[in-house]
Formats: sequence, C-alpha cells, structure tokens
Amino acid sequence: MTASGGAKEMHVGVVFASARAVMKPPVPGEADFWNPPTRDARARDYVDENAREVIERGKRDANAGDGDDASETMTTHDEFGRVPAYLIEINRERAEEARRERETRAKNIAERRAAGRLREDERQTLIDRLRTEHAKLSASYQKLPFVVDTPNRRARKEAHELKLALIERDIETLNARTRPGGVSTSNLSTISMPALFDHVGAASSAGIDGSSNAFGARTSIACEDERGAVYVLNARGELRSALGRDLVRYAHDPDFDGTEIAVTKHAIAYERAFTAERACVSASGRHCCVSGERDEGSGARETAACYVACLSAGSTRSTMNESASASDGVSEERQCVAVGVCEEEFEAVPSVRVARCEWHPSADSTLAMLTTDGVFRLINCDDIAGGGVPVVERCWRLDLTGTFPEASPLRPDVVDFAFAPKNAWGAFTVYFLAKSGDVHAMCPVVPRGAKYPRVMLKTLKVKTEKEAEWLSETFPNLGDAHVPMLTAHVKREEGRPVALQGPLPRTVSLSSKGTTEGDDALSLAVSPPLYNVDGGGTMATLHASAVHVHVIPCDVRPSWCDGPHKNMRGYTYVMSDSFSSAPDLPTLLTVDTIRLSAVPGEQSLAKVKFADVSWDPALRERIFVCVNGNVHSIVLTWLPTLEAAIEDAVDENHPDPEALPMPQVTALCDYAIPFAGIRPLGDPLAEGVVVAIRNDGAHRMLIPPPVSVIAEANSSLLPYSPSTSAIAVQPQTLEAGSRSELQALSEGIQKDRMKSIEQIMQECGITSDMKTGDPGSNEALAKCASSLKEIYVDYARDVHDEVRTTSLRLTAEIKRQKEEVTALLASANDAVERHNALVERVESAAKTHKNIRERLRTLAEKEKTIPHPLSKAEKLLKAQMEAFEADLPLLKQRVDELKERAAIATERDDDDIGYVGSRRVGAAANGDSVECGEEERKVSKALAAQDEMIKENAAKAKLLEELLEEYL
Repeated sequence: MTASGGAKEMHVGVVFASARAVMKPPVPGEADFWNPPTRDARARDYVDENAREVIERGKRDANAGDGDDASETMTTHDEFGRVPAYLIEINRERAEEARRERETRAKNIAERRAAGRLREDERQTLIDRLRTEHAKLSASYQKLPFVVDTPNRRARKEAHELKLALIERDIETLNARTRPGGVSTSNLSTISMPALFDHVGAASSAGIDGSSNAFGARTSIACEDERGAVYVLNARGELRSALGRDLVRYAHDPDFDGTEIAVTKHAIAYERAFTAERACVSASGRHCCVSGERDEGSGARETAACYVACLSAGSTRSTMNESASASDGVSEERQCVAVGVCEEEFEAVPSVRVARCEWHPSADSTLAMLTTDGVFRLINCDDIAGGGVPVVERCWRLDLTGTFPEASPLRPDVVDFAFAPKNAWGAFTVYFLAKSGDVHAMCPVVPRGAKYPRVMLKTLKVKTEKEAEWLSETFPNLGDAHVPMLTAHVKREEGRPVALQGPLPRTVSLSSKGTTEGDDALSLAVSPPLYNVDGGGTMATLHASAVHVHVIPCDVRPSWCDGPHKNMRGYTYVMSDSFSSAPDLPTLLTVDTIRLSAVPGEQSLAKVKFADVSWDPALRERIFVCVNGNVHSIVLTWLPTLEAAIEDAVDENHPDPEALPMPQVTALCDYAIPFAGIRPLGDPLAEGVVVAIRNDGAHRMLIPPPVSVIAEANSSLLPYSPSTSAIAVQPQTLEAGSRSELQALSEGIQKDRMKSIEQIMQECGITSDMKTGDPGSNEALAKCASSLKEIYVDYARDVHDEVRTTSLRLTAEIKRQKEEVTALLASANDAVERHNALVERVESAAKTHKNIRERLRTLAEKEKTIPHPLSKAEKLLKAQMEAFEADLPLLKQRVDELKERAAIATERDDDDIGYVGSRRVGAAANGDSVECGEEERKVSKALAAQDEMIKENAAKAKLLEELLEEYL
C-alpha cells in the first residue's frame, strides 16, 4: 500500500512536469509566417457616424422605456408620482427634531413660571454652604506649590480657580438683594442672550483684565440710537446691536425666547490694537465712535485712542444658514473700517484722555469730543464713508479760571458736557460740568451742515443786533417759507469766539438747605423743559455720594468774547466772561438733593470706577443713578406739582415749596463689582427696563417699579388722598406742547426729500422724443408716477405718525388737566378746614411754648448748683496722675533694688574693698603696704564716685517712697 502510494505520488509529479512543458508557447518553425492584421488606411470619422446614426434612427417616444417592451412607460411605473422614501425619512427626522425642541422650550417656560420666590432662610442656607465650600477650596488652593511646572499642577490650579470663581459669582448673585421700597413685585430679571452680551466677557478673558482700571469712571459700553437699536461694546472694539423693543419684550414676557432676537455684529477694523472703553452711536445709527487707551508695551507710555467708523458703508454677510458655533449666535455680520481721530494730539501729550464723546443732535455726522485737558472739539465726519479722514471744525480750550494754562492739569477742571434740549436758544447751547459742581455754558455752538426747523428759528427771541446778525449769516434762507428745514452755514474762520459763560448762579430751595456737595462732580444729564415758556430744562448732576436736581428757568442767551481770548497751538482759549456787555445768566435752582445709600464721604473719588446719571425715556419724572455697582431709581414726585405751579402762576392755590412731596428712591441692585455700562430702554407708551452690563459679560435687566404702585405705597405719607396725588393723576405725564417737527411738516415736504421734476424724469428715463401711446413712454410715465407716489406716501406717513403722537400727548394732557382741576377744587374746599385746624394748633403751641419756658427757667436754676467742670490744668494733672499710677509697680521694683544696693554700699568700708586685678589685694594679704599706681588711683576714684551716686540714689529712693506713701 505504501508502494502504491509512492507510485501515485510519482505519477502526479510526472504529469505536473508534463503540463508545464505543454503550457510553453510554441516556437514557430522556419516555414511558418507571421501575418500581422492590416488596418484601413482611412481615418474613422466618429462625428459623421454619430450624426448618421441619429438621423437614420428617427423619432422616438420619450415616455417609452429602454427595454424591449415598448408598452412600459414612465407614467405606468409603480413609483411614478410618489414621494421618494429618503425625502419621507428626512421630513420625519425634521418633524421629530422640531417636536423635541418645542417640548424642551415648553418645559423651560413651565419651569420658569413654576419657579417661586426663594425664602430668606433658604437663601441664607445656600450662602452659608457656598461659603463653607469656598473656604475648603481656598484652603486647598493655598496649599498648592508656588512653582507650577507640570501639566498636572497647572490643571489642578486652573480647576481650583474656576471653582472659586463660580462659587464667588453664585454668592454675589444670592447677595444681590432687591429693595423696591415697599413694592412687592420683583424688579430683577436675569436674561440669557449670549449673542449680544457674552462677547464682552470673552474679550476680557482673552487678555484684558476685567478687574483692572481698563474700564474707568467714564466707561460706557452700552448706547442707543434714535431708531431704538441698542449697541454693546467689548474691550477689542467689537460692537453688537439688537432692537431695544425686543429686549424690553423679553424682560417682561416670560414666553418670549431670547435666542430669537436678531443680533447684528459690527466687525470694525482698527489700524492698531487698543483697549476700548466708550462707545457712542449717532442718531441715525450710521456713524459710531469708539475711544479708549492704547498700550503698545516695550516701556511705551499709554496714550488715548479714538476711532470713528461708518457702520453703513461696509460689507454685509448673513449668518442665518451657519451653525450656532460658527456664527456665534449673530444673524448678520457687517464689516467696516475705522479711522483715527486726533492721533497726533494724543501722542504729543500721552496723559490726555477722552472724557466724553457725543454726536451732535442736529448734525448726524458731527462728533463733539471733550478731553481731560479741557479741550472741546467739533469734528466733521462726512467723508469717512468714502475713505476720507475726520476734520476738526472748531477747537476751544475751556479756561475756567482765566489763567491760560499751558500744561495739562493733573485732574480735569471740566469733567462732562451735555447738549441742551432742542428748544429756542437751547438748540445751540452746550452745558459743561466742572469738578467743583459748577455749571458753565456756551452759546451758540453750531457745526456746519446742522439742520434746524424753520418754525423753531422763527420763534427765537432776538434782543441784540449781534444776535440778529449771527442769525442772518448762519441761516441765509430763513425768509424762505417754502423751506421747512434750514441748513447752518458756518464760517471756517471764527472772528469773535463764542464765550464760555458761567458759572451759572445757584439758588438753593428750602428743601435743599443745609446740604453740601463735599466731593467732586462726576456726570451731567439734561432733560427737556417743564413747560414751553422761554425754554430751560431740568438738570441732574451726579457726585460720589449724592445727586442734585436743578431747574433752569430759561435758556442761556448767545454771547461772544469781548474780553481776553487766545489762539495757540490750534486752540481758541476762552474763559468765563465777566464783562459788562455779557447777558444775564439764568439762575440754577437746586430743588432737590438726594443722598445715595453710601454714607457721605464713604465713596471717595478714587473708589469710583463707574458713574452715570440718565433720565428715563419712559417716564420723565424718573432718573437712574449708578455709582460703581449700585443702581438707584429716583422718582421726582414733586415735578408735576412744580410744573402745575409754574404753568398756573396766577393761581393762589398752588402748593408751597415746603409742601412739595419727597422723592421716591428705590435701590434696583447693589453689587460689589462695578458696572461698565448702563442704559435705560423704553418709550413713553410702554413700560421700560434698565440694562446694566459688567466688564466680565455679566448683565442684568432691572425692572423699575411702576409709578402707580409707588404712589399707592406712599399714599399714607401724603397730605392729600391718592386720588388727588400728582403721581396718581398723571402716572406718565407727557408733553402736550406741539413739537417743532409737526410744525415743520405742516409747511410741506422737506426740500431735501422732494426731488425736482427734471431729476425724476431723468431717473425714470423720460425724454422729449417720446410719443403718446408708446409702450416705453407709458412704462416711464408709470415709473415716474410711482416715484412721486412713494414720496407723498412717505410724507403722509410722517404726518400721520406725528399727528397721532401729538394727539396722544394732547389727550393725556387734557385728561391730566381735568383731573388736576378736580383736585384743586377739592383742595380749595379743604383749605378752610385746614385753616381752622391751624388756628387750634397755634393756640395749643402757645400754651406749650409757655410751659417750655417755665421748664427752661427751672433747669437754669438747677444748672447753677452743678459743680464747675474741671479746668484744663486739672485735667492735665489728672492725666499725669493716671500715668504715674500705671508706672507705680515699676517704681516700687526700682526702689527695692536701690535699697539693696545702698545697704551693701553702706555696710562695708572703703579700705575693706579689694580691687580685682590690682596688686593691692595681694599686698594686703601679706601685710605689706604697697603704693598704688596711677591706674589703681583712677579706679579708686571711680569707685568712690559710684559710691556717692549710690548714696544719692538711696536718698532719692527714700524721698520717692515717702511721696508714694503720701499719694497712696
């Protein structure tokens, strides 16, 4: 079997070798020929072949299939007209995702509504636990090594710092107590809109310390334009904006989702990096100004930086289709380029900083800038949209003392400025606030290109020839009744500069007597006038620990420098005028002084990191004051009463100044970390909020209590019933006077909006060779009619809006006046009763006064029997005796020591004393008399002198002992 197997294997090997031999290609023999295939010499024309194939094939039914069965078409297929399966699956996934999102949103809203108010014991328990945890983490953090040289140590240190920061933030949030002044409703709402606010904290954490002085007392990272858009600035100079009405709606409506708010990102390209601190946007939202400080390092000094950008001139990119992480939550991104302002001046004097920047209310492209060296500039920014540079039109050096200082002051003399309300001469006035609290003014201050209503200019009261001359030169078209808005024509060279008038004389009312400011002024805010008589207005000045409310009875009149002024280094030095031809300045009546929560003197100027005062746009009787992290709402309850007394001056029943109600002060929030920006939002027809932002991105929506609730809470404190209260009568009193815009609209369409017929025909393509009935002519005429219709429709809308607003104001004013008349009649009927009660009180007071005088006489007699107080010498002796008594133990110890030493010295004779180190000791021992040397004699004399001193000390000790025994 083995042999057969071996034979088989041998046979297989032979067959395999034979197969390999057969697989080799055959070698041709000598008689074999290789005939290669021949090709057609003609080239093949594929284009011609394709054309012939298509022509010969003929027409083919498009619905016919590609198979052999010609009856099977696309319409007869089973899947024809049905939605593909993949689309059904995609729609199902989308619907499921939308359902989950709706459920999550409904759950969040339900949790928000179900969240109750935290009890005081629960809040205190949470704070205690957080502080305990903070103490543990802090102890662990203190035990970490100083050298962080490994990744594990670095990660441990960062984890500790993160936990400590989160706990501190939670403790601060729980400690933020709301004190609404008797109002039970909560006025604090925490919002979550990362697209609008989180970039502030991101810029600070990216390399800018939010706790440093990068944001100073003049910081303002929140602003608003007249369109209602709110802008938020971060330290890198990036702006983000959103509509204010969306923020107000989100603060008041719990069902409104904050992520649905459209946020626009304005990415501004700056020439050099700097730390942005302040931002202001023009009324139209077209221009913005960003200022701050620049630190280039390498030992260079910090300098001021100011940039102006045109927000509407850059490119726009929509981010709606991008992911949330890529778009950062913004819905639109706009790119624009910024241009530097006054760079050479800032580099020449590095210590100068920008104190305030504001856009002129009548010139949208004119920027007003005040620097810490007392220079006030008007800067024209018309050409920056086309790549131009800003141009300084006017530059005044404000000299309050008349010393013409050459160097910049260590502390600025002028700390803030504000434009007066656009009424009468106030439209050309600028108020300046000195650090001492005095108010100065300049009038007229008009930039080139500013526009004013002709009706307002016609109502100006011109009293001097200089005023009439200036008015005719600045507005040459004033006599043209067809021009509703006039443009100011200002000369480039100023012959007689505008005078700096002030300080305005101040008169303190009875309610403000005894109050002193005591600290430097910080901020200034001016509101429209109380009444339409000679202009004026209401002014609020903020100090470190108090806010002062003043009333300006009339406008400041124009004045030019007749006295000394100086032109130097491009500046026009102007000082407060005191010459005889200067007009009389209006008296600044300080009606009220409100002390804030801080104790006077506690908030020093060095501790103020942020300060701002502003009027509430939703309620003209309220002002918002912010110092560091404290925000107060102050309702001037006396304002309507004072307005009624001024408007009805002939009425003898107007309230007495001492009877004015006290203002209502409410603390909206109180934080240890200062804010970096605050902005009140709202309008006269809706309830508003206050947006407060810190430089680390934390933000709060503060909801002030309604005035009606405050009036009910304080009704028991008023001398009249709540129904006749000034606040209850007009919870939101509006100005009833017709505005100048409505009067200007009544004159017709504005000239700058009404195009000429030639321009409209040229834009629509109408030429003289067009014929009637031609389609092209009809189309051009239709386009022309549409343009005219658009102009008149816009004009009609403006008129409708102004008439509607004015009618609402008039309705509210008529209602207020009716209720006020009713209240006055009721108060007149109560006057007799109050008079009779007053007579009884006077008689009772006379009796009480007589009793008090008797008691004073008795006290005077008893005072004579009181021992005379100690004299100054006796007080001094008593203080010395107390000091001696404190030293008594030490003296006793010293006396005992002197006694011992005196006893030792008196018991032994001089001859028995041996002198160590001398030969006399040895000689005395041998009984020989040895003469002493010079050195021994000196020692003997010293010892004798010491012995005498010891005896004297012993005598003194005995004397001291006797004195102490007598004293004791």
